[in-house]
Amino acid sequence: KEIADYLGCRHVVAVNNGTAAFALAILAHDVKELTIPAYAYPSVVSTLRIMGVNVLFGEIHARRVTMIPFNSGGWMAPVSYAGMPLDGDSWGGLKVIEDAGESFGAEGRGGKTGAQGWTATFSFHAAKTLTTVEGGAVATDDDGFADRLREIRHRGYLNFQTTDIASAIGRVQLRKLPDHLENRGRVARFYREELKGLVGFQHVPKHVRIHANTMFPIFVHHPKLLAARLWKLGVETRLGWPALNDTWAAHHVSSHVLTLPIYNTMPEAETEYVVKCVKKSL
Repeated sequence: KEIADYLGCRHVVAVNNGTAAFALAILAHDVKELTIPAYAYPSVVSTLRIMGVNVLFGEIHARRVTMIPFNSGGWMAPVSYAGMPLDGDSWGGLKVIEDAGESFGAEGRGGKTGAQGWTATFSFHAAKTLTTVEGGAVATDDDGFADRLREIRHRGYLNFQTTDIASAIGRVQLRKLPDHLENRGRVARFYREELKGLVGFQHVPKHVRIHANTMFPIFVHHPKLLAARLWKLGVETRLGWPALNDTWAAHHVSSHVLTLPIYNTMPEAETEYVVKCVKKSL
């Protein structure tokens, strides 16, 4: 209820992790075929295939790292990558299940992620802006759909329930969320200011009011080499996920992206050290 109040939607159904949230939404909507972006976290496609859903791949915007919206008449699952919210004007009226695992707290011109008029699924993993250590949720404005979600979670053929301990942690973290989003925004601005002209950044369109900055991706010619150099200096990074389908844009992003450290309470001194190491290692 507290999350629903924060987002501005009617219902939020809490579950045990983000993958379970996505699977629960698929089951409750009775989806048989789904289009997903060609660049997304691999658990998305593996979950769908385990469930017997026919998977189609959509091309992405290479710099925005989001699926290009199109009216296929079927279900689509765009990903709000790295914490950037979807554009409500582009996706409104389409059959959408948003993989919002990285964008809790983000806001576009259509409202906060999770309250833009379609189903959205969240992850509350320890690396996210809001954490229950491990957890997830499905957000919806549809009363009947929310009932189906709860029936499957509690009495269906899978056990997706979360725990009281995880929920207690999440309630405390929710109160800290504004400060965490502000700090992540500070880190992201510093990276952009200090590394401008040296690396590429995710394009942030005008519709974005609040970027959650769950990850901070940069684009370089040789990400593996840069990651190895930064590791030697004590800076841990993440390479891109493998492209799920060999479209040009997905392959381009996968082979050029590297994510820099960013987290809720990251201090200024660490941010400065990361920038210093990146400049030294390029």
